[in-house]
This record gives sequence, C-alpha cells and structure tokens, in this order.
Amino acid sequence: MQSAAKAYGKLLVFGAYSILEPGNIGLVVNIDKGTTTSLQETHEGRIVIDLENFEIDVYGVLEDGRLKLKQNPEIITFVKNSVEYSFRYLNKKGVKLRDIRLISYNDPEMQLKNIKTGFGSSATSTVSAVAAVLSLHDVDDRDAVYKISRYAHYKSQGDLGSGFDISSSCYGSHFFMSEDLKFDDFDRFMSEDISLLKQSFDWPYFLHPVLVFTGQSASTTELVRKVLEFRNHHPEKYASYMKEYNENNIALRIAFEEHHKEKIKILLEKSWHYRKLLGEMAKAPVEPDKYTRLMNEMKEHGAFTAGLVGAGGGDSILALCTTEPEKKKFMDFLNRKKLTVLDNVNIVNKGYEIVQ
Repeated sequence: MQSAAKAYGKLLVFGAYSILEPGNIGLVVNIDKGTTTSLQETHEGRIVIDLENFEIDVYGVLEDGRLKLKQNPEIITFVKNSVEYSFRYLNKKGVKLRDIRLISYNDPEMQLKNIKTGFGSSATSTVSAVAAVLSLHDVDDRDAVYKISRYAHYKSQGDLGSGFDISSSCYGSHFFMSEDLKFDDFDRFMSEDISLLKQSFDWPYFLHPVLVFTGQSASTTELVRKVLEFRNHHPEKYASYMKEYNENNIALRIAFEEHHKEKIKILLEKSWHYRKLLGEMAKAPVEPDKYTRLMNEMKEHGAFTAGLVGAGGGDSILALCTTEPEKKKFMDFLNRKKLTVLDNVNIVNKGYEIVQ
C-alpha cells in the first residue's frame, strides 16, 4: 500500500496581521510549487519520517496516541504533528492504523540556498502529510484534512496562526476571513462544525505577476509575536488601527471583484502601507526601509506596483505589471540589479492533489 499527496504554496497578497482578528479579510492565492509527501506501508512496527531536503531520517512508535521519535529535531515538528493528529483522528474513527515510511520533499523554489522564500512550506508540508496519511487509510475527506492540518499547524507554531495558508493549500485561492476557533482539545475541535469563511478567487487577467526573491528570510512567528505584544499593551490603539486597515481591505476586495485596475493599485499600496506602519508601531521589522526604497525603484522601472508578500520582513516581493512592454522594462531592470527572479513560479488556483 502506498499513497502520495502534493500541496501547493501560497502568497498572502493583502491582509497580513489584520486576519489575526476574527472577521477580518485577506486575499491568499496559490503558486504551482509546494511539497510532495509520499507514504509506503511497512510492517516494521514503527513510523519513519524522511525529510529529503534536510537530510533528516528519524523513526519512532505510537504510544498512547503520541508519536515518540528516537530523535526529535525542531524542523520535523510540523510533519511529526501532522502524522500524530492524523493517526488520532483515524483511531477515533476505528480505522486500523498502518506502519508507514513517510518521505517529504519540497520543490526547490520553496527555499533557495537554505533560505525560505515565503511560500508557506510549513503549511504545505502539513497538508500534504495529512492528506497522504488519510489517503493511505482509504479516507477521502478534504474537510477532515483541513481541520487536522489546521490544528496540527497551529500547535506546531506555538498556538499561533490565522490558518490562511492551510486553507489555501486545502481549497485553493480565495478571499479569506479569519474565525474565532478554540484549540484546547483536538477531539472537540474535530467534532465541531467549522464552516470556513472563504470566497473563491481567480487571478485578474490584466495583472502579470513577477516574484522577486529578497535573499533574506523572515520569521513570521516572531513578527506576529511582536504585533500581538503591541495589541496587548495598546489594545485601544490597536483595535482602532485594525478597523481602518480592514475597511481598506474590504474596499480592495471589491476592487478586485470589479477588476478596477487603478483602484486595485491605490488600495493595495495603501494596504501594504498599513502593514508597514503596524510593524513600526509594534517595533517589528515588517517592511525595512531598504525594501520600501527597492519597491519604489521597481515602480519607476516598469512595475505597476510592488509589495512584500505575507507578513513581510523579507522572503519575496510580489510585483505586478500590466503590459508586456512594461514587464520587459521591469525584467531588464531586475537583471541590471542582479536580483533573483522566480520566473518559473506561477499563480494558480488549486488545493492539494492526491498524486501517483
């Protein structure tokens, strides 16, 4: 018995930090690169996890619903929790558990020179592992994959995360609205009726994306922690600011829906500016000035607009062009600047797939 699943990475176009608050909106889209997890049933009485990109191969056993590994490096946390919670779910359903050898592999674009590009490898690793484990046990339930992955990923990040990256890996590109969920008990979480608030989205034909790698990795977890510390110390200021931020993002969603090119530019840049100012208030390097200067320079040389993806801090820049001559001018500029263009990464709209 064997199975394999591929989950696709993401770009959070707008809504970073705002979607930490229930009811706020953001836009998340998929890319055509991600993580593939393959499983093979064994009869060795143990669970083996092989992370090929990191040359890590560990094994362990299930004891009292917990996966106990002989070695437990931090980088394996997401896959370990994915397997453990998948087995807990299957056991609760009365499914006979199989010994497995799990091999997880990231497409090269998910990280360059051991630096993450900001496309959500922790989420794709989680979703592909959960989907593959359930598939091996003849369970085909996308909503169950989402819920298990959401719980496992949240716990792996130290009880942090809005879940937009998990939902896009499961369901594809969409306008995401955060929810107030309780993660105190896994079985209770799985039994609750969680109806994900999402609105499907297809990328506008007139916006041609170009992804540029900054060469610097950003810790989303640490940036979020600083923003949450700011919220705890200045709740009224934070709440007022988030209200303005989200109102802009609601207007931006409408601009995308109406394919209003100029409004998209104005409101998208305003949304990114809200994110930058929030970082400054929280004393978090969400958009260092060197990136602001670089993105302004990009707009002077062919880009319609440009902004850091997701939580910012580094990783990658999403630039948009509207015509082929503009794009050529922009690409020439990037070549002169010797910036790394991820020209084989494309925006798509698809959740995880069970693959051969």
